[in-house]
Amino acid sequence: MLLLLLLLLAGSGYFGWQWWQSLQHNHGAWRGAVGELQSRHSDMMSQMESERAYHSEYLSQHSQRLDELESELADRDQMLLAMQEGGQQYWLINEAISLASLAEQQLFLTADADASARLLHAADEVLARSGDAAMLPLREALATDIASLNAAGRVDVTGLLLRLGALQRQVPGMTLPERHRGAAPDAAAEEDSEASAWERLLARLPVRVRTHEGRAPVPLDAESRQLVRLALEGALQEARLALLQGRSEVFEDALGRADALAAEWFSEHDTAVTAFRDALSEIAQVPVARAMPDIGVGLAALKQAREQARAARSAEDAQ
Repeated sequence: MLLLLLLLLAGSGYFGWQWWQSLQHNHGAWRGAVGELQSRHSDMMSQMESERAYHSEYLSQHSQRLDELESELADRDQMLLAMQEGGQQYWLINEAISLASLAEQQLFLTADADASARLLHAADEVLARSGDAAMLPLREALATDIASLNAAGRVDVTGLLLRLGALQRQVPGMTLPERHRGAAPDAAAEEDSEASAWERLLARLPVRVRTHEGRAPVPLDAESRQLVRLALEGALQEARLALLQGRSEVFEDALGRADALAAEWFSEHDTAVTAFRDALSEIAQVPVARAMPDIGVGLAALKQAREQARAARSAEDAQ
């Protein structure tokens, strides 16, 4: 009986100890699960804080962009209001100034009076859109420039430039004189015998000294012939540049120098030289002074009107 009682107590103790171990194991598992849940909760809270900060920044940027758009819309409304109250003239004048400036550049760079006149007509049409009587003086100034261009359009500047270029290309083929100096009289030969001896001595030296008065002696050597041709081509090139710049006096002077060079140095029996001089004479008769008129009247009037409109708008804004 005592043995049975001891066996029961031992079995009860063993099962109690097993139950206690099971409780400890389950408690550790529960604590681990609770810790994992706390960690997940912390991660979720941190993620929610990040998302809250991101949304806050996004809302701030969105609000700032809305403010900028509202400011731009307000500026545009003011611009439209200013145009309705007379600012339209200011913008039309600006557009006309751009066209008039292009016309002036076109005339200076290409000497195309017709193209410049078309640009000025376009500027006049821009001003005509206003329908305001204040634009009439500006249109009148543009009409003055257009009339000058129409008169200049009768001068074929492009044709003159091409003809001068063709004459330049003819210079290398023109004949230079092959005349030789005639024999001196016997008395002069005797008087110059000593000088001739010195000249023959100087001719044998490595350095040759040439002295003469007036025009250079003929026939010319290769270097001198090249210099003469370069001088003639340079005079023609100067005439072309003067024509593009509208400098009629320089143009006429360059043509005169070219004709003088052709008459003095080139053979008068060469038909090419004769045709060259005839062409120069024909070009000199063209009234090139009208080929490049001054069309700054309209542009100056437009710029003055723009400054006046700008000053008036500034005064209104100040009030």
